[in-house]
Amino acid sequence: MTKREKIKYLLVPAIGFGIGGALLGLGRVILFQRIELGIILFVLLGSFSLVALENIKLYKKTLVVLGLLLIWVIVIPAYILGFLVFVLPDSPPFDSMFLTTLIFSLFFLSGPVIVGLFYALVLSLVLKIRVWPVFWRGAIGFLFILAPLSNLVFANSMTAILGFILVGIISGLFLGWGVCKGQKLKKIGGRKEKKSPEYEKTSI
Repeated sequence: MTKREKIKYLLVPAIGFGIGGALLGLGRVILFQRIELGIILFVLLGSFSLVALENIKLYKKTLVVLGLLLIWVIVIPAYILGFLVFVLPDSPPFDSMFLTTLIFSLFFLSGPVIVGLFYALVLSLVLKIRVWPVFWRGAIGFLFILAPLSNLVFANSMTAILGFILVGIISGLFLGWGVCKGQKLKKIGGRKEKKSPEYEKTSI
């Protein structure tokens, strides 16, 4: 993979998730005053940008996007429910504040890990790429989404729109990096393309 191709793998998801973040912010602040439709547009654009450069049939790209959207349909409501249970109530659900904080922290960190894992599994299944490089980079990328989400969804200003755009760009960069590093050996003319020693050293 050339440097130009690597840059494309970084820029295309960053642009896709960035535009999705802009629509998410605009939808929340100006257009819809709700976040559900904005999340759907964010996930659709971002997910498609991850497979836009892949030489696969359109129906496979569509399956990837729909599969990744399904992940968000399950994870986001669960995440918001946990936020409502552990953060918003005046009195914590447990007698121990330490236990409440610990459980919420584990729940908070599990969101990006779960989404990153499912993203890696879906992309690995369809694109034939390795799971681990996509998983840990995706988890970090989604941490940038879920970490400010609890604040941005309640914000109602242009600052929130810029925040969603920045969050989208950063998460897109990490996911594109994961897909780039997760590439497996490709068959060319009936034989497998060998990776260079330099690629092997940098593929961890």
